[in-house]
Amino acid sequence: MNKNTFIWTVVGVVAVILILGGYFFFGAKKTVEAPITEDVVACTMDAKVCPDGSSVGRTGPKCEFAACPTGAKPTTPTTPSTGDVSPADMYK
Repeated sequence: MNKNTFIWTVVGVVAVILILGGYFFFGAKKTVEAPITEDVVACTMDAKVCPDGSSVGRTGPKCEFAACPTGAKPTTPTTPSTGDVSPADMYK
């Protein structure tokens, strides 16, 4: 490889690096964070078992349980019990 070819190869590689760097710095789509508002609510993930056997979760700005389907009267919220299951068996 002669000196002239080497110089043009180096110039070409530098040009490609500059073009790609410019694209990622200026042209790449930047993520936009959602604005934080005071009305954002995070509800707990517990569920209420309805009389028909289905379950509903919390929803809305006050994190109230959703209505049970078919207008059934909801029961009180339940928590899962481990029964006779050992902690080692829970993750199998």
